[in-house]
This record gives sequence, structure tokens and C-alpha cells, in this order.
Amino acid sequence: MTVALQAEHVHLAFPQKTVLEDVSWAVQEGQISTLIGPNGCGKSTLLKVLVGALEPSKGTVTCKGEPVRKLTAKEMARYMAFLPQAPEVPADMTVEELVYCGRFPYQAWWKNTAGQDREAVEEALEDTKVMHVRHQYVTSLSGGERQRVWIAMALAQEPKLLVLDEPTTYLDINHQFEIMELLKRLNEGRGLTVLMVLHELNQAVRYSHQMAVLHNGLLEAAGSPDEVMTEDLLRRVFSVKATVEPGPYIRIHGLL
Repeated sequence: MTVALQAEHVHLAFPQKTVLEDVSWAVQEGQISTLIGPNGCGKSTLLKVLVGALEPSKGTVTCKGEPVRKLTAKEMARYMAFLPQAPEVPADMTVEELVYCGRFPYQAWWKNTAGQDREAVEEALEDTKVMHVRHQYVTSLSGGERQRVWIAMALAQEPKLLVLDEPTTYLDINHQFEIMELLKRLNEGRGLTVLMVLHELNQAVRYSHQMAVLHNGLLEAAGSPDEVMTEDLLRRVFSVKATVEPGPYIRIHGLL
């Protein structure tokens, strides 16, 4: 299996705190991979290191075998799209205008990309089921619709890898499942590799091929959901007493 992103012995420290310590993990192409862990454990920081937004103090990060820091912004954008947590919604911009922003990596003054841009945008609007709101302002949409529009903008980049930081945060439960089902369809239908941070453990177990657990800046466990989500790990990392049932469910009994 081909590796999309790989961190090797990554260490990141700020003056007052070590955030990541000797983290090694590979994201496989064609899979949905999820980072989980308690608040403040370094999940979002590791995500930013993996996409090249932060440079580690030690260690290396490679994208398809190439050091991330050596790739240009446009080279990275043609391979991966990154959606941060709660991106700022631009004022007075329609859905279609925002989705067209995803075409930036392919545009240049010396070539006409209008046809390809239009095709990619139409497909992104269709795949995310936001065609009916294409002329509405992004600020007028519900939280679930807005998140699908951001994903549409990312898809317009035609990436091979989609990276999302807590894509279901602030959404009610039906919109959370709507987003997770969309990511599953994109993975299965487009062959899109997905890497994300999630807080909801049952969603992570249900939708992921691979999971990694961070705890106090260390990689506590990595592997398939069945390998990772054990009652012992839930007790040690999340301080909860839980029963892990067959299938994609975790039953939490209470705090320890």
C-alpha cells in the first residue's frame, strides 16, 4: 500500500511546552485515517505538521516520499486540501464563488483554465449536494450546509488527499452523520484519501480504516479500530470505563 503522508520521529517544542515527542505515523493512500485523543494532546498540532503548516523541531515529514518542506504551495495544493477547524466565512461571497477559490492551484495568467475550472466546480457542488444553494451567500447557510460547501471548495482542488481538523465540531447529530457519510462516499467513490481529527469516538471507529491515538504528545497507539480501541486504552487515555462491543460501537459507563 502506498504511503500518502509520513511522519518520522517528529518532535515539536515551544518555549514553555513540548507538544509532540518522537511521533512516527504513516497515512495510507485510499484510506480514511483518524487522529483521536484528549483535549490538548497535540492532535491539531500534528495535523499542521503533516500538511507543512508547522515545521517540526526534529524529525521529518514526507508527502509521497518527498520532504513536505521542499514542495511549493501549489504542488502541495494539487495533492492535498486542508480544512482547518471553523474556517472564517468570507463576507458577501456566494457558495459558487467560494468553491471556485479551490481552483487557484491550477490558474496562471498565461493559460486559460475556464473549462476545467467550471467542470471541477460543478462536480464538487454535485458531489456535496449543495448545487441548490450555489447562488446563496455562504453566511446565510446552516452549519451543516456551510461545512459541505467548504468540502466542495476543497474538492474543487481535485486533491488526492483531504485533511480536516474536527469537521463535525459545532454540528448537531444529524449533520455530523451527514458529513461523515459524505466523507465515506468520497473515499469509496472518488478513491479520496481522508485524514482527520475527531472527538467523537464512535464516529472514528465506525468510519475509519486506520486510527492513531495521541496522549500527552506521544503516539499511544496506531492501527485498525479493532486494534486501537480497547477498554484498557480508553481507561488510560480518556479516563473512562467503557465496554467495547463487537462492531462500531463503544459503550461508556462513566468517569473513573
